Amino acid sequence: MRTRTCRKCGETKAFDLFHRHKDCIDGRSYTCKACISAATAAWAKKNPVLVRAQQKRYRAKERTAAWHENRKRREREQMARYRKKHPERVRAARVDYYERNRESLLASAAERYHKNPGPPMARSAVWRAKNKERMKVTQAAWYRKNKEHVLAQQRAYRKKKLAAANAEE
Repeated sequence: MRTRTCRKCGETKAFDLFHRHKDCIDGRSYTCKACISAATAAWAKKNPVLVRAQQKRYRAKERTAAWHENRKRREREQMARYRKKHPERVRAARVDYYERNRESLLASAAERYHKNPGPPMARSAVWRAKNKERMKVTQAAWYRKNKEHVLAQQRAYRKKKLAAANAEE
């Protein structure tokens, strides 16, 4: 376990008791969290007018709709960058989530479908109508890949149909 000595109180503490600080060599502050917290509280006690003004500015900024929209946009952009940079982590997280919640996800999907089966099917039909050429190419590729399986199924179907016709006679 890594440790560090605080420059303010002089105590040796665990590395995680120091804030992250990108400008420091090892990425952690030289002053422990407890000392920084005490210094911040002392400053706030000495400067109540500045603290109130700072809080007022913060609250005013946070109340605006534009600020909320900007924050949402920044979060979306940040998540998009993360997903682009770490696709394997995102995929692993999705797979893990699915495995942990498989039953409830399948149950809610089935419930949603039974309540209103039309929209997903309508969306599929619209997509297929718009992408006829793409569907043709995809289906042809699938058929080439699975030709033996398809032919075997067709033979089995014909054999079953022939047997049923012979049984009726």
